[in-house]
Amino acid sequence: MHLSRVNELGNPYLRAVWRYGLTGDLEEVLTEEGLPLVDRLGMALKFAHDGRVSSSFSLPLASCHSKLYSLSGNVSSPLELTSSPLLTSSSLHPSQVSQFLRSQSDYAISSADLLGLSITGLFSSEGFDILRAHLRKNSDVQTVSILAAHTAPGRVAPDLISPSGISYADLALRWIGSYESYLHRSILFMERATFREAKGRLARERGATISCPVQVVVRCNL
Repeated sequence: MHLSRVNELGNPYLRAVWRYGLTGDLEEVLTEEGLPLVDRLGMALKFAHDGRVSSSFSLPLASCHSKLYSLSGNVSSPLELTSSPLLTSSSLHPSQVSQFLRSQSDYAISSADLLGLSITGLFSSEGFDILRAHLRKNSDVQTVSILAAHTAPGRVAPDLISPSGISYADLALRWIGSYESYLHRSILFMERATFREAKGRLARERGATISCPVQVVVRCNL
């Protein structure tokens, strides 16, 4: 098959395999946007030359690589993250991987794609930019608040400032407060209590000290 006819294939995995087979360039796999991001990320990390990535993009590779299976569930796609005779002699230069990670991070922010968090993480400015974009695009304060609950309290560097001049740590607290207020206005008291309990348990598991104000309830049955 000629390279110009590869785009006629409907299956993105077949397009990626044919492009690589015809060119011998793994970057052809990374640029196949029909493939799920986690599959392309797995390929980039597995076949990075010497397992290194250029310092132009900071990423905890070991942590990211170890979480790929939890992100994608049981990896049953044609691009299994295993060695094969076809790929064992191939590698990607660190600059290629770094460029891929940066471009996918920028795309996730511009398109409000939460899967981009698998690259940026939750505790970075890029991760918060993805959450902000998702909130603006979908008005989905619930998802944003649940994710933000994993960053508070004290897990986001106080010197990370959003374009609006507010620290990302304060922004996370604002999102959580807005969601709790929404549950209160909607008379979803049990849901609000469940969310607060889970948020507090998560914070305590990470060593945070949670102080709860004394609450008194008076009921008259007359």
